[in-house]
Amino acid sequence: MSKEISFFKYLKARKFEIIFVFFVIIIFSALLFGNNIDTKIVIYGIILSSILFILLSLFGYYEYRKEYNSVLEFIQNDNLEFSGDVDNEIDRLLINELENIKRNKSIELSTDKDNLKKMNEFYTLWAHQIKTPIAAANLLIEDEGSLDDLQLEILRIEDYVNVLLAYFRHHSYSTDYVFEEVILDDVIKSVVRKYSALFIKKGIKLNYEPSNIKLITDGKWLGFILEQILSNSLKYTYEGEIQIKFLEDELIIRDTGIGIQESDLPRIFELGFTGFNGRIYSKSTGIGLNFVKSISESLNIEVTVISQLGEFTEVRLKFENISNLTKM
Repeated sequence: MSKEISFFKYLKARKFEIIFVFFVIIIFSALLFGNNIDTKIVIYGIILSSILFILLSLFGYYEYRKEYNSVLEFIQNDNLEFSGDVDNEIDRLLINELENIKRNKSIELSTDKDNLKKMNEFYTLWAHQIKTPIAAANLLIEDEGSLDDLQLEILRIEDYVNVLLAYFRHHSYSTDYVFEEVILDDVIKSVVRKYSALFIKKGIKLNYEPSNIKLITDGKWLGFILEQILSNSLKYTYEGEIQIKFLEDELIIRDTGIGIQESDLPRIFELGFTGFNGRIYSKSTGIGLNFVKSISESLNIEVTVISQLGEFTEVRLKFENISNLTKM
């Protein structure tokens, strides 16, 4: 809603100019009287000067109100550039600053909308997926199923909760990255221990070659990335092995699982994309790899996936800054 500026407010804003003009008229009149100028002429001059001053003030008010309304309209609308006219350089500088503020605000709003959309998509997927292990756990309890099976379903629930908590931390304004020297094998072993029961349950062999590497990174977030990758490998591997090894500047995790259809590979990092495997096996969440990609970028790690349907899937983590790698 536009807020008009009154003529009296305009005069009040220019009160020092008015006082100055008033004193000039008084001084000028006193000088005329002092020189024995006809009183009528002096009074006529005062009246004429006053009328001229009032007319100039009205014209100034008209121009000021026009500029004021243009600026006010610019503030209230969605335009990013001011289309009105300004009288002086100072006003132009202020308008330029206002334009910059609006542009930055527009970018922030666009980013916030995009983040909100992603969050809504993520929560929808997460809420849908966590129902499955909860329902399975309830069935095991009702049917007095094995404790091992129940433990695995609880592990799945724990994984989903960890993903949600990690999502909150990663998208907060104070993401807690702590870059320090990390022993890569310690991170890998911790992740393998977490899923040891699943390895045993499915009879999957682990072929692990110690890397003997130290690197500068965030160990907690790197561990989360490895959890998501290993969880996927175990999910889609029914026999054979999972191999973990370090080669030059890459950590390689390769499984003998069902593989990924070639046409799906370009989209596997998209949020919510489940592809052929998701449609056939109904296990894919479309969350994990998207999150892996996002965190990896923050850690300067390049993630690539190669696969052959029915044969294998190989995930490669390439550490961008090789100078941070140290052989133990």
